[in-house]
Amino acid sequence: MAVSPSLLLDELKALCRGRGVEAPGLDAHLGPALREVCGVEDEDGAEVVREKLSVWARDLAGGLPEDLQLAVVVPLGLHPDARYPFLARRVEWLADRENRDPRTIRRRVGHGLTRLVEAASHPRVVERAG
Repeated sequence: MAVSPSLLLDELKALCRGRGVEAPGLDAHLGPALREVCGVEDEDGAEVVREKLSVWARDLAGGLPEDLQLAVVVPLGLHPDARYPFLARRVEWLADRENRDPRTIRRRVGHGLTRLVEAASHPRVVERAG
């Protein structure tokens, strides 16, 4: 099944609200697009879903520029120093860290999530040796 980029982006934005990946009952709240790209199975419990989602997001974000990496992992609640219960506080933390206005950080978060979806939408090119 092909995942709709707009649905995936909407689900990522929704996931950022509240506790992000640390939300209780994450398995029951994950949408179909994120379930598909993360390889979540119906029988996966919350901790398995959390781990699959975290690995997927960190792996894809790792290919982005550093500012966009942070703009993805912080809002999703994946940064160890910014595991605050609300998105606004995580954005504030990143704004302080980057010495930027929170509005700038919110725009950067939007750009980072968009780039994450773009990366998820295209298989990686593997260079062949020799």
